[in-house]
Amino acid sequence: MKKLLFTFVVAICAMATFAKTSKQLIKFVELPYTEGTIYLSVNVGDSTVVRQAIEVEDTEMSIPVDFSNLTNLKVFVQAFQDLNENRNLDKDNFGRPTEPCLQTTLMPNDSTEVYVLRMMTF
Repeated sequence: MKKLLFTFVVAICAMATFAKTSKQLIKFVELPYTEGTIYLSVNVGDSTVVRQAIEVEDTEMSIPVDFSNLTNLKVFVQAFQDLNENRNLDKDNFGRPTEPCLQTTLMPNDSTEVYVLRMMTF
């Protein structure tokens, strides 16, 4: 009986944790290539909120994020699509990125569920 009660409590805690996870997304749209890996970094000041690598499978990719504790703070987002698997944003002789990338600032709020971003190519 104690084992069953313990299992029940663990299941309730897991559901409560799942319920608290954000339904917010960072959505990359119009990706120029359907290959490679997106490296995403989200920071607030010196603190890293998200650091993730996502395999690209389509021209749109969504990444779940939790901005619930960051409402009305400036959130700095950097990302690039690594096409040659070297884990670096490659640049040409003039210092321009040769892979799709972005650098932007967001101000998360409770009413926004999807933050749509587009990578730039130079």
